[in-house]
Amino acid sequence: MKRFPAFDPPEYVDWKADPALVKRFRDTVASDPDRARSVAELSGEAKLALYRGLLRARLHDIELKRWVRTGVLSKAWLGTGEEATTVGPVHALQRGRDIVAPMIRNAAACCEMGMSIADMLRAYLATADSPSRGRDLHVGSFQHGVLQPISHVGDMVPVITGIALTFKMRKEPRVALTWVGDGSTKTAAAHEGTNFAAVQRVPAIFIIENNQVALGTRLDQHHLPPDFKDWPASYGIWGATFDGNNVLDAYAATRIAAARCRAGNGPALLLAETFRMGGHATHDEREARETFPPDLFTTWGKRAATTCRRASPPSRECMRAAISIAVIVVASHRPAPAAAQDHTLRVPAGFKISVFAQNLEGVRFLALGPGNAVYATQPRAGLVVKLTDANHDGVADSTITVVSGLRQPFGLAFRGDTMYVAEVHDVKRFDPGRSEPATVVPDIPSGGHSTRTILFGPDGKLYLAVGSSCNLCDERDSLRAAVTRFDPNGSGGRVFARGLRNTVGMAFNPTTGELWGANNDRDNLGDDLPPEHVNIIKEGRNYGWPQCYLPGKPNPEYTTADCSKAEPPMITVQAHSAPLGFTFYTGNQFPREYRGDAFMTLHGSWNRSVPTGAKVVRVRVDRSGRRATGVEDFIVGWQLPDGSRWGRPVSLLVMPDGALLVSDDMGGKIWRVSYGR
Repeated sequence: MKRFPAFDPPEYVDWKADPALVKRFRDTVASDPDRARSVAELSGEAKLALYRGLLRARLHDIELKRWVRTGVLSKAWLGTGEEATTVGPVHALQRGRDIVAPMIRNAAACCEMGMSIADMLRAYLATADSPSRGRDLHVGSFQHGVLQPISHVGDMVPVITGIALTFKMRKEPRVALTWVGDGSTKTAAAHEGTNFAAVQRVPAIFIIENNQVALGTRLDQHHLPPDFKDWPASYGIWGATFDGNNVLDAYAATRIAAARCRAGNGPALLLAETFRMGGHATHDEREARETFPPDLFTTWGKRAATTCRRASPPSRECMRAAISIAVIVVASHRPAPAAAQDHTLRVPAGFKISVFAQNLEGVRFLALGPGNAVYATQPRAGLVVKLTDANHDGVADSTITVVSGLRQPFGLAFRGDTMYVAEVHDVKRFDPGRSEPATVVPDIPSGGHSTRTILFGPDGKLYLAVGSSCNLCDERDSLRAAVTRFDPNGSGGRVFARGLRNTVGMAFNPTTGELWGANNDRDNLGDDLPPEHVNIIKEGRNYGWPQCYLPGKPNPEYTTADCSKAEPPMITVQAHSAPLGFTFYTGNQFPREYRGDAFMTLHGSWNRSVPTGAKVVRVRVDRSGRRATGVEDFIVGWQLPDGSRWGRPVSLLVMPDGALLVSDDMGGKIWRVSYGR
């Protein structure tokens, strides 16, 4: 496809995709389970919307550059090379509710929030029909949720903090976001605004857009550390880094940050590593080329693709052009579901599957509460909801929000009428008749795997499973990669078993009283290693991670480890299947041969070349209840023949009538499996 030598950076003119770089873009998202999950949940249309946003950003810059060349404007501040840092975050917000305050080179935020390109261009010309009626050359439209920039760099930080404070005072689940350049972080306004946001715990997101150049000053000339990774901790707020040229990574990181803000966890500081493919503005592009080494532009130029099929100056017909094809098409490589493919779930003969409840965004853990009501967590929304089936027809009659404003709630457990909820940072107890919950397990470490599973054992103790912070590392916090046992009031905590990289589904075997759990093992050893484990979790035992993935099988990073004493799994399943839910069948509705067996959900792989999982399996258990004898499919169909998915099972719950409920966080549904009716 033909480029535009007159308007494109020279590195774009002969651009070709670098396979190694494309793989790196894909791996960046895949290496973080939460981000990979966010990207996997994007529909085909949502990915195309990101693609169109990148196009609009690039075409906007080309048109402004053309106006400068033809004398319509004297100069323009462009975002060439930094498009993904703007487009991805905006698409992660709730347009129509959230507010953004872009810097001038983040102009793409305007059109992605709903402004028309025509209105943006009118604003540059200061015409009477522009959004500001000619009174302001800065582009914005508050009715679209866009606060126009302020010339003084860094000044939008305290402004957006004030807007976020308003959201907090009004108890509105809204988020305010702004960008600040690497040089602007040194201003008093940026510092004071960020500090105030941290102290007040407002729902604000600040993106440090490190494009390596502050006006004409390189990062190493105004910033002592090599990056900004230590800045979130210095303010005492949550932070993360994303690839500013990878729109999927930018989207996922911001979506996670926004969910935290809505859950009341305070502000987030995101660090975008990117590069400005030009000068501070169009008037000093030559100076930038003379000041900085050519290989800097060459390296970053490979990370963006700008194309168009026309050789003349671009117009709106240029919308067929392509930008960041490697990122959008390859990094999200799974094809969209074909229209002809059937969205039907299949169960064994004699069983029936139907929808118990729907319109439950991101629904995950299920638990049976007082009155045999079903309780469910919605981590992204910060909710616990109650579902009842008063007429016993197998369909929920009502959905009531029991608790809101939680921080990524996942696990649920009941002890009598008292509800326990495991958030990402703590476990809370909700006593009947009390207006405020009590924190029973505080200071659970955050980062990495975010699920927190809880259940009460036959001994009356509270068991908590927390996954690792990483794919493979030596953890410093004893709660990590372990199951810990507490008294019901949170006291007496001690590690029950360790070496469990990410055990999510757990259940006590009703025959033996032993704790069984489904464990997600490590990544990056190929498609088929290591297998996922079903373990009988015994007190004082070590199940190997991070040194070993099986008895006698050390990880390549720990070649000298003694793996002879690693506790063996009861049974294994296909690598990367991502087991999340686990329960024993204790009902009487299913055929007799199912009693005492277990069911397990396989959420589905995100990094396997041939996708696997997205199904519910039956784990056969012998009569003694002490040995698993096999695994077989029970519910299939969420994954289509082309590898795409329209649903992903998470949690399991055996109902008093013997039916089996299955939550589906991708489809926002709870399914019900019955037999013989």
